Amino acid sequence: MQGSVTETLARFSSRLQFSDLPSGVSHEIKRLLLDTIGCGLGGLDLDKGRMALQLARDAGGKPEATILGSAGKVPSSLAAFVNGELMNALDYCALQPPAHVTPYVIPSVLAMAEVEHASGKELIAALTVAHELSCRIAHSLGNLRATPGGLPVRSYGVGCTQFGATAGAARILKLDAEKMSHALGLAGYHAPIASHVKYNHTIHVGLAKYGPSGWTAQAGVVTAQLAAMGYRGDDTVLDGEYGFWAMNGSQSCDWEKLTTALGDEWAFEAIGYKYWPCCGSHQAPLDAFVEIINSHDIAPTEITKVVVKNEGLSGLPKYMSTDVRDHVEAASSLPYNIAVAAHRVPWGPKWQSRETLARQDIRNFMTRVEHAVYDRCEEMRYKDLVIDGRKNLKHRPAQVEVHARGEIYVHSVDFAKWLTNDAVESRATDEDLASKFLANASGVLSAKQADAVVDCILHLEDLPDSASLAAMLATDQ
Repeated sequence: MQGSVTETLARFSSRLQFSDLPSGVSHEIKRLLLDTIGCGLGGLDLDKGRMALQLARDAGGKPEATILGSAGKVPSSLAAFVNGELMNALDYCALQPPAHVTPYVIPSVLAMAEVEHASGKELIAALTVAHELSCRIAHSLGNLRATPGGLPVRSYGVGCTQFGATAGAARILKLDAEKMSHALGLAGYHAPIASHVKYNHTIHVGLAKYGPSGWTAQAGVVTAQLAAMGYRGDDTVLDGEYGFWAMNGSQSCDWEKLTTALGDEWAFEAIGYKYWPCCGSHQAPLDAFVEIINSHDIAPTEITKVVVKNEGLSGLPKYMSTDVRDHVEAASSLPYNIAVAAHRVPWGPKWQSRETLARQDIRNFMTRVEHAVYDRCEEMRYKDLVIDGRKNLKHRPAQVEVHARGEIYVHSVDFAKWLTNDAVESRATDEDLASKFLANASGVLSAKQADAVVDCILHLEDLPDSASLAAMLATDQ
């Protein structure tokens, strides 16, 4: 390690301008924003989102910032809280190192941009800061899925996103490098603990999931505002043997990944967009399963057994649970999502709606789903991470057997649709993400509103005032 990591990242965060960004980088930030706002709109009818919205309305306060798909305004920190909860309610948002970043960092930046009337270019620069810091810190702490079987390392979490949530909001507030250092110092001391592994081994984990996205987003606003007022933090929080990596319980810190080629190479671009509204490990199995039932026109009543072969992580009790009690557990249950797909529930938020969760035919079908480890997962993991030297997994193999009509139908895939991390060539297109946005926004925004939002975000650099985007995302309800 050379010099102060905290100082280096603070200087980068305070100085980055839209003009510094390659066109591909700014474009990907806009795509992440479009995808994540759509996920937030889709979460409005779920328990996690509804309770957060009610809490903010009950709290009242200065009307500053917009809650997605809602009328009126609330204090900026509360808007960030609710939008963070909404964006992660479906577990439909993109995957990036460490696991999820967008619902933790986007809400604080959006709220501050609306309050400060930041331009679209300023919003893009701040979102780039938020994602890049989060992902660089995540990379320095290890790779969640780089262990045999894809099982998590002993201590892992999403605490790194607190730095991004804070830095992005502070960038909107135009904090200089010194105040940015103090903002990062504050962020490190209230970052959520490394709870991801506990989540993976707990069936009934609760609505906070692997880390509280709303609380992190809210803290990003408060921390940035405090630092702007002169509130001091630990401006060495990321440095030395007692720095954040040790506070996080990580085994080591790869210092080079924190600052090497900063501003020239972009860690956040290891993105896997989700096609299906559920856990990332279920994406490839669902691709294979749906291909079988659609190709052969197989009805759920004809299916006696489904055998899913993929990575070892999916075989943990949490991911094979048939005792699904809420929409968070639904998103992580492989049997539930196979059952929903078998019954051809419309693509999007309806997969986790209260009506779908209550369907007895889907509940009954779940017991027909089995899991087995697929050897090809380890083969391709070794190829990606060792032979090809990739930072993240490209291949997500799965093989599915559907037992029906006295026959066994088999289909295999090496990739999960859209979930290709740093393989940009097979990532979702703009049109794909727009279709997903429209599916999530249906029932919340009119078709005309939704189309206008898509166009606005994909041309965000032309927007003079972020408050106008916020107005487009509000409703009269």
